[in-house]
Amino acid sequence: MNLFAATGTVLEGGNRKFCMQKAQLAYVSSLLSLNNTYAQELHAKFLIDPEE
Repeated sequence: MNLFAATGTVLEGGNRKFCMQKAQLAYVSSLLSLNNTYAQELHAKFLIDPEE
């Protein structure tokens, strides 16, 4: 899921990675509020940067 395609946000430059991580954490935090195993696994996935 591309979070920025869903929100229409376009980011360029050095802030892009930081903002993407913040958006991912906000999205995952909303899933964690469901308190289920899938959300916890997804949170662990985003702790590792998929681009590196």
